[in-house]
Amino acid sequence: YGITDNLMVGTNLFSLLFLNINIGAKFNLLNENKGSPLGLGFFGGFNQFRLIDITWNVIGGGVSAGLKIAKPKGASRKGESNIFMAFSFSQVSVSGDISDTTVTWTSPTGTSLSFGFDYFTSENIRIAGDVIYTLPQKVSGISVKGMFWFSGGLHIAWKNFNLKLGLGTSPELLSSDIPLKFLPMINLYWRFGGKPPTGN
Repeated sequence: YGITDNLMVGTNLFSLLFLNINIGAKFNLLNENKGSPLGLGFFGGFNQFRLIDITWNVIGGGVSAGLKIAKPKGASRKGESNIFMAFSFSQVSVSGDISDTTVTWTSPTGTSLSFGFDYFTSENIRIAGDVIYTLPQKVSGISVKGMFWFSGGLHIAWKNFNLKLGLGTSPELLSSDIPLKFLPMINLYWRFGGKPPTGN
């Protein structure tokens, strides 16, 4: 929901059906859709879900930036291209009972860098892709190596409905014995009121 032109809050309604409490917010300090070639924003969120007798709380945030590298003449967005970069950090805390033993711990997780691009093939359709790198870290004293994630797909935007279709994979997934090497990604949402979507 857009509180102002630069501040939005939201939640994943599908996750709420599974009692996954979640809320997110994003504030755009600079908006590339308002004449500036540079976009700069801050985002944050909170998730809570239960698995048997264990409660997981995840809180995180970060900063994102975008740069318009090609702007076609006229009002049409066909031929427009953008690049994006983001840094995010999240922390997870766990509490509950395992085999009649109460456990509580907190650990940083999910520190990552991401780079992405999009290209408008028409006014309403764009090709997008990104690379996410999760930095090496220690989780509960266990060393976890850095990992890459690659994804790409199509983003189709109508006046009140958006559809994202894509595939994602990682070097670990490609080299594993799992038959499914690419994971499908489907994201759809409706807009009520406000202006038609014009950007990321």
